[in-house]
Amino acid sequence: EAGIYGSIIGFGLGITIGDVNQDTWPDIFISNDFFEKDYLYINNQDGTFTESLEKSMRSISSASMGADIADINGDGLLDIFVTDMLPESPTRLKQVTTFENWDKFKFNKEHGYHYQYSRNALHINNGDGTFSEMGRMANVEATDWSWGALIFDMDNDGRRDLFVANGIYQDLTDLDYLNFIDNEETKLKIISNEGVDYKALIDPIPINPIPNYAYRNLGDLTFENAAEAWGLGEPIHSNGAAYGDLDNDGTLDLVVNNVNKPASLFRNLGKTLNPTYHSLQIQLIGKDKNTQAIGTQIQLVAGDQLFYAEQMPNRGFESSVDPKLTIGLGELSVLDEIKILWPDGSFTKLENIQADQLLQVKWAESNPMPDGEQFFPKSKTTFFYKEEKASIDFTHQENPFVDFDRDRLTFHMYSTEGPAFAKGDVNGDGIEDLFFGGAKGYEAQLYLGTSTGKYKLSTQPDFAQDAISEDIDALFFDANSDGKLDLLVVSGGNESGLGSPDLADRLYLNDGLGNFTKSQQLGLTSNRGSSSVVEVIDINEDGAPDLFIGGRLVPFVYGAPASSSIWVNDGKGNFTDQTATLAPELNQIGMITDAKVVDWDNDGSNDLVLVGEWLAPIFFRTSGGKLQKIEMPELQTLKGWYRTLEIADLDGNGLPDLVLGNNGLNSRFKVSETNPVKMYLNDFDQNGAVEHIITRQEGEAQIPYTLKHELEKQVPSIRKKYMKYSDYNNQSLTDIFPAEVIDKSIISELNNLESGVLMNEGNGKFKWIPFPRMAQRSYVFAFQVTDLNKDGNQDLILGGNLFNAKPEFGKYDASYGDVLLGKGDGTFDYWPNAQHGLQLNGDIRAFSMLGEGKLLVVKNNEPAEIWNY
Repeated sequence: EAGIYGSIIGFGLGITIGDVNQDTWPDIFISNDFFEKDYLYINNQDGTFTESLEKSMRSISSASMGADIADINGDGLLDIFVTDMLPESPTRLKQVTTFENWDKFKFNKEHGYHYQYSRNALHINNGDGTFSEMGRMANVEATDWSWGALIFDMDNDGRRDLFVANGIYQDLTDLDYLNFIDNEETKLKIISNEGVDYKALIDPIPINPIPNYAYRNLGDLTFENAAEAWGLGEPIHSNGAAYGDLDNDGTLDLVVNNVNKPASLFRNLGKTLNPTYHSLQIQLIGKDKNTQAIGTQIQLVAGDQLFYAEQMPNRGFESSVDPKLTIGLGELSVLDEIKILWPDGSFTKLENIQADQLLQVKWAESNPMPDGEQFFPKSKTTFFYKEEKASIDFTHQENPFVDFDRDRLTFHMYSTEGPAFAKGDVNGDGIEDLFFGGAKGYEAQLYLGTSTGKYKLSTQPDFAQDAISEDIDALFFDANSDGKLDLLVVSGGNESGLGSPDLADRLYLNDGLGNFTKSQQLGLTSNRGSSSVVEVIDINEDGAPDLFIGGRLVPFVYGAPASSSIWVNDGKGNFTDQTATLAPELNQIGMITDAKVVDWDNDGSNDLVLVGEWLAPIFFRTSGGKLQKIEMPELQTLKGWYRTLEIADLDGNGLPDLVLGNNGLNSRFKVSETNPVKMYLNDFDQNGAVEHIITRQEGEAQIPYTLKHELEKQVPSIRKKYMKYSDYNNQSLTDIFPAEVIDKSIISELNNLESGVLMNEGNGKFKWIPFPRMAQRSYVFAFQVTDLNKDGNQDLILGGNLFNAKPEFGKYDASYGDVLLGKGDGTFDYWPNAQHGLQLNGDIRAFSMLGEGKLLVVKNNEPAEIWNY
């Protein structure tokens, strides 16, 4: 009757309760097992609940075990931690884990099941009804076959830590075991007319105890596993767990239930080891039948520090914790105030409270909430407002091509990077018009601006003729010097082979009224690689706009360095490829994703900056009508997966700074200068087909990420060389393939995943400053530079996400649009979504200002949006 059905549909394993939206009414979170989604139910305050997960959470771990709710990051908002069954050790992961392929993943979703991601989920509360899943950035996504999940301050430093009880007594997903029981000979031995020999079926299952996890909270959503240091590192099989102060010393002790072993009791020695850390204990005295005052909410305040807790003892997996609240305070010895909101809405306030004591607080002695008092601060008026009746009705439609069906070793799709977008006044009425490119099979669309602020679709027959192409970037410029804006559209994607007609770039000439005709000049149409970006550059300084066109990738051969090109204009809109003469270093420069023409060295001539995948930023200087690549060895620590580049003077010194959008830190890949990820491109089995293998560094060895059965599909000889998974799982690239073959590989490197800015210090020197950590939570595809708060400093709006990633790596979707307020020196303050109001869903591909206070948001496979501010 309450509308709660999640645990009926799924195999419900964990339930936890907390007020996630700060309306003082407790909400319910249910974690489920395979294929079914988890559920978040918002309390309607009338005995019924509304299922809210679809709009508030994105990456949902759908084989969930335990769960807990608490304030992880000290912002007074409840976050959610859910455990799953992904091993941390790469060797063990390869032994017991099979990820869904893309087709099965999509099939399940289209037939009523939910996203299947085998990893822990840490859902950080954004305070606006949405959550960002940031388990990978916090480094808590992999704790093996996990059950109990508890969020509590294990060392009294004032930050809540995470404890995970894990282990399955027998590894029933061990891939060698599954192959063993699937063998016909084995089946004949186990199954007979008398039935199944269950002992023969079960006994061969491997037994591998794994230590439990204790993640120390280091602040800023950074955790480290301290289980070994804290005396919790014994390999074992555990499930239920509960905490409580069993010796009344002000620290929380831990009880863990184990399989086929006695329970474990861990005494907390924090009082001795950390004598400068304090805590406060609160015993709530309930009334009537609610003797433990379940549902009470408590705030402890000291200066700008806030500690928030709720009285909800049932936590973890089939467990309940001590109802006496123990709250670690770090080095705080005095609290300014304690606010208590009882379940019936009554209120208690205590002031100037000393730490290291037990407070008994009685519900019966509470009072009505005083006038002017508020437990949760009321939300501020938001800055951004979505235009509900959008003044433009464009919707981008992506074609259903699946990169992974052909490129089995690819982790991300490269055919969903559109739509192309361009802006300009094409009909001379003084109002800017908008061009949106189409995916392969869908024609591009031109919208003409009107005096009413609405945009009207303009039919363009020549666009329809080129619907076969995947439009990736576009540019309005006067190609033939007639004073009218023409249109250049570059084609890309990874659906068609090199030289295919649908990869041709196209020039459309404007009659001045906004009617476009495809140019018959064949120069640009001969460019039939997979392009990514087009920029105007007058390289010969004759006043006619020449073009730089970036090469995204070599079709069907991801990892091969693509070539970019320079096209020289004769002034009449006829272009010729003069790369070999004017910029020969653009040949096989790499997989370029974005480019900007800018005088970065302040010498008065327009130069070129490029970013791309597996590349550090690349700088070209214009000299004598030619482009010369400038080596910057100090930037080689910034080899990333960049998707976008923007120019802004962030410190007001008159020099252009560079703003770079990268993969972010919320990723399975963990990289650094000393531990890069590498990609080897080669025909490893010498059969005429090229493979790319991505590896992590372990000492001097390069260990493939790829699972054995995935590599077998691309290199069948692997099956014969490694009959068992256990023989393959710790093998380096040189163990798998001969050295003479590996030595012929094209090797790319990735050592930086952060987005940030390169501050131009002059004299060709740049300083790298990464964005604040919360702005690293997803891929960044789009920037808008503007002074939002009118303080004279440039601010940034960030958009991104990448939904089309293999289930093994999971979609990048934690961003709802980020806003960074500039300080005038290249550093930024992170502005939380709950305060600015921007709430972007989907794969953001471009931003554009439509006059003062209007932001156009262009998305892949979704309608465009306009946000006013």
